[in-house]
Parts: sequence; C-alpha cells; structure tokens
Amino acid sequence: MFPDRQNLRWMLDHVGSFRMFSFLPLAQAERTVDRQGLLEMDAVWARVCAGLGRSLNRHAMHFGHSECNITVPLLVLGRGDHREIVEVVREGARWDLRVFRLATREFNHFIELDEGVLANALRLLGPCFRRPWRPLGFALYGVYRLWGMRRFIAATLCNPRDWGEFFARPLMVVIHRFMDPGELQTELGRQRQEACVLKLPVDGEMVSLCEVNAINLRRQLNQRGAGRLVANHRQ
Repeated sequence: MFPDRQNLRWMLDHVGSFRMFSFLPLAQAERTVDRQGLLEMDAVWARVCAGLGRSLNRHAMHFGHSECNITVPLLVLGRGDHREIVEVVREGARWDLRVFRLATREFNHFIELDEGVLANALRLLGPCFRRPWRPLGFALYGVYRLWGMRRFIAATLCNPRDWGEFFARPLMVVIHRFMDPGELQTELGRQRQEACVLKLPVDGEMVSLCEVNAINLRRQLNQRGAGRLVANHRQ
C-alpha cells in the first residue's frame, strides 16, 4: 500500500485493526523485479507526513541503526469522523523523551496489550509502589499532555453524541530500509549489520535480513524449505 493521503486516512479509520503501519522503500535486493523509480527512506517518510497532514518527529525512537529505519510511536484519538494524532515524543520536547525512556525501560515488560486497560493498570501497581514518587511525576506529565489536547477534549465534551464513538489507540509508524548488495560492503553497511535487530537464524548463525534479501540467500532458504515440505508430504 502506497503512503498517500487516501490510504493513510483509510488506515486511521481502521486503526483498531492495526498496531503498526510499516512501509518498505524499494531496495535493489536479489528478488527485486521493478528497479525503476526507487524511493529512498526520506522520500517515503515525507509522503507519510504529507499523508497524515503534519510533520512528525522521525527521531522519536531509535530501533537499531538510525540509517536502517524510522520508528515513531503515536496515539490516535477518534471522535466520530475526526482523528487526532498525538506524538508520544515530540521534536525538542525533552520531558516527552525522559518519560518515554523511563516508561519503556521500567514498565514495558509489565504491559500485555491484549489484556485491556484495567488488567495492565493493576499490573503496574507493583513497580509504582516500589517507587512511590514515580506516579506523581507521571500524573503531572499527564496533565501537561492533556492540556495540549484541550481543544480535542473540549470538542468531544461538547458533542455528547460522539461520546460512544470515542477511542484512543496506540500506533507505531515504521519505515525500514533494506540495503542494496553494494551497500553491504561499505563501512556504513558493516555498521548497520553490526547494529541490526532484524536477523534470521541460518545454519546456526544470526544473519541480518539485509544480507538475506540482498544476495541469493533468501532464494536458497525458500528452496530448502520447499524441499522439506515436499519430503514431509511424501512421508
């Protein structure tokens, strides 16, 4: 799906079915057929921001090497047909960054997204009791962020008919750029492979997906897997 305004609006309207929007710029990998009009990561990101109607902080979260991906956590608020996009970490907002780092470091292993708000809130009571000053800090930060959403909140309160349709959904926007074969041998390419967080076990070794995609390795693995399926079927 191309990240234009129409497609992104459809995705926002169905955000309850998604937790992540992931876009992949076209790289000249071994299995690439169309090698014309390649879109670089920056160009795809510009289209995502244009489609969402606002410029987002592309450095909100670093996941592996910064040249490999753009990973941006968001909160999508809905009221009727209206969608409000809230950045978890806004550009230049140091308090946002401190709270996000603290939350991901200390609370991420307590969260189970499939268990609902109440179950997760009860699970978080343990670490909060161990550091009783933390809830106060989070409460102050929450008031600060709610103040920034005051127009959306006021409009929601003034339209009781929309109360039943209100929702708040977490959403991660990701652009991951795989490397071309020539890039693998550059100094930057080696740095990216060392910092890679997307790896596949191949013959007892962890191999970056960039290497798997850029050379003939993926085709070999697919053929190997197909051979095993045929052998198991015959048995």
